[in-house]
Amino acid sequence: MKKCVLLFLLFVFVLAVASIIENREREAVKSEMGQQELALQEMLPAANDTP
Repeated sequence: MKKCVLLFLLFVFVLAVASIIENREREAVKSEMGQQELALQEMLPAANDTP
């Protein structure tokens, strides 16, 4: 009985760690894309000013 509970807790812990790592990677990709967009906007300022 105790073994089942420990296995379940371990499984939940592994899932939590995996989701945290996944969220960090997603945030890193978002910030990277944001930086690329900023660089593009700096290169093409006239295109953004026109309505």
